[in-house]
Amino acid sequence: MVPCSTARASYATLSSISGDWSIMKISLPWGRLFRSADAMPAEPSAASASSVAAPAPAIPVRRLVCYCDGGFGNRFNALVTGLILARRADLPLEVVWPVNNWCGARFGELFDSPLTVIERELASFVAEKDEYQYLMTEDHLQQGVSFRSPLGFEQESELLACVSGDDKPVFLYTPLIPACLPPDEVLAQVRALQIRPEIQRRAEAFLVAKGLQGEFFGLQIRKTDFGANAADDENLFNLVKSLPDRRFFVCSDDAGVEQRFASLANVAVHAKQAYVEKLNPGDWMDPTQDCSGRIYHGNINRSAASVIDAVVDLLILSHSKVVRTSGSTFLSTALLLQAARTDVATAPVVPQAAAASVVPAQAYKMSLPLFDTIRALGLPAPAGILQVGASYGQEMQYFLENGIRAGLFIEPLAEPFAHLASVCRQVPGYIAMQALCADTSGQTHTFHVASNGGMSSSILKPAQHLQVFDYVKFPTSVELVSHTLDEVMAFVRESGHGDALDKLDTLYMDTQGAELRIMVGAPQTLRQINYIFTEVMRGEMYEKQASFQSVCAWLDVMGFTLNNVYFGPGHTGDALFIRKSLLGL
Repeated sequence: MVPCSTARASYATLSSISGDWSIMKISLPWGRLFRSADAMPAEPSAASASSVAAPAPAIPVRRLVCYCDGGFGNRFNALVTGLILARRADLPLEVVWPVNNWCGARFGELFDSPLTVIERELASFVAEKDEYQYLMTEDHLQQGVSFRSPLGFEQESELLACVSGDDKPVFLYTPLIPACLPPDEVLAQVRALQIRPEIQRRAEAFLVAKGLQGEFFGLQIRKTDFGANAADDENLFNLVKSLPDRRFFVCSDDAGVEQRFASLANVAVHAKQAYVEKLNPGDWMDPTQDCSGRIYHGNINRSAASVIDAVVDLLILSHSKVVRTSGSTFLSTALLLQAARTDVATAPVVPQAAAASVVPAQAYKMSLPLFDTIRALGLPAPAGILQVGASYGQEMQYFLENGIRAGLFIEPLAEPFAHLASVCRQVPGYIAMQALCADTSGQTHTFHVASNGGMSSSILKPAQHLQVFDYVKFPTSVELVSHTLDEVMAFVRESGHGDALDKLDTLYMDTQGAELRIMVGAPQTLRQINYIFTEVMRGEMYEKQASFQSVCAWLDVMGFTLNNVYFGPGHTGDALFIRKSLLGL
């Protein structure tokens, strides 16, 4: 087990949610329809062990303390942000890099850098809590400190004004790079950070040995603490197997997944020295206490060797045509490294339309370029997302990258919702809600739960889906009570989130054949919607699903016109509908 950087805190975390933006905590008697997340993780950290804490500074010198915690992707984002802000605000930088079982590798084992780094756990700062000005996504230790989220600023000047507007040292703790930071500065800083040369050489040697100097596709299949995640490895395996003329690099934190993909002749897998392990007996998502007393749904232990192996994977992945299979910060870091190396503002991801020929809609939801299409038409950029069927929140990084600062994300199943809620807690303006939406409220539905992490689950009984995607099973079902989307919106508004709801102008749906039913129950909500991005199907993938023609006809009456549609080989795909008045129709 990786030891913690400091003695574990002796207090327990609070179970209630604090802050203006988080997960809805429901107090009204709406039964099983809604469920709050009373102790959802904000981001991963560590489990209990002991070592000597680094001595606290005797005098609170004005400086920027950059606290890098969680997995490598989270830490990399925090480090890049801290380096930029310290330089721009002309403040001395103090990097804090705790060694714990979310990252057992020390800073110097990963980076070739002259930075002075301190190894301290978050709990060791409690005695100094009143000495800092806090820039973080939440009050991590529930100490009642005042803070602002670095992700909530629209302009870099506003963020810098906040950093400079107090005499106290700045305590920065963020798992994501603020979107307000100029892309050219971010890329320049990423280039300036040097991964240790021996790690780089391992990645370069692998590329040469496997003949991956030309075009190849990169798949990261995140498992362990992501639950089933957005990447359906069964679906992806069958797809990669069916494309023997294309080269793939596959990496995963699951040894079994890598071993299976390595059996395919068109797949290259980097052999690892170590994999992530479970910290305690039980499941990967079991609640686990970290070194600072926080409870997270992540029973994992990453040794130094496993983290170093993962960084090798990261470098290899950054040379590929990356296919987005999840919203993990690890995957986003690969894209960031790729963008910095090629000196462009946006990472060269597989084009959305082309991606459907590599990964089907079941595994890769974004088969149409939503934001690019809207920009190309010269239409107003979406301001907020109303997502029904949000799953694990795998599109959230994509939304953030495209300027979405408000969102309501709805998911009925408990396991995906738990992860969705943890993601929403890190982003101001993002709200998670557990609810089943349909055309009527108060009706009990048998919800058919799919074996691919719930992604094919539906209130409709599967039909042709069982043949077209025969590797997806529906072994269980749960009884859920429905509510209309209009009433969900009304409830959220009454709970004090009206400002966020007013910004929602894009409806984003993936509900396996129930999309029209949901819109029928949302006449009031549709009045504020300009764009509808929805999954569509041909044939009868589910019993009693509405036909694509019926969806188009109904939306035409409601004032929307079809602008784009794509159907994959499995007769599922996506469609973009736009309000007619925006197009002058």
